[in-house]
Amino acid sequence: MTSIVQEWAARLPLRHQGVLVSAVRGCDTALRHDDSKLLSRCLRAEFLVPAVDNPGSYIEFVDEQTLLRRMNVFLNSWDHYPMHFVMHILHAAAVLGYHHPVHWDVWLRFYRAGCKKLHLNPETKEQMDARLTAAEPDFQAAQDARLAPEVSP
Repeated sequence: MTSIVQEWAARLPLRHQGVLVSAVRGCDTALRHDDSKLLSRCLRAEFLVPAVDNPGSYIEFVDEQTLLRRMNVFLNSWDHYPMHFVMHILHAAAVLGYHHPVHWDVWLRFYRAGCKKLHLNPETKEQMDARLTAAEPDFQAAQDARLAPEVSP
């Protein structure tokens, strides 16, 4: 029995795999041939095993120039997408960028460009791996964002 996840991805820690799987779903508010859907098809090709020999509707293998064009279009026209979707794509790009055995460079560049566009510092591989492999109580605590109580002058 084979897995839907490529062998290299199956060897990743489970939370890393979860980040990739979370990005599989395309943007719900986008049309079928929207630029985000085209990029999602490329992302799936990096870690999923296609059900047929020549996929093209759910998983799409493209050359690097086409991938770069799709990445650039997405980066420069993402204002109308839900932030939740954008973050899933960027987090998956980070996992691919730091762990993909072949196409890591283009995904790492995409991740860093996305962080720059959002005015954020990208995580290093070590930071991402530490966050995703943290003990469950620490992982859960890191997800809880709260403002500190206001301090009176």
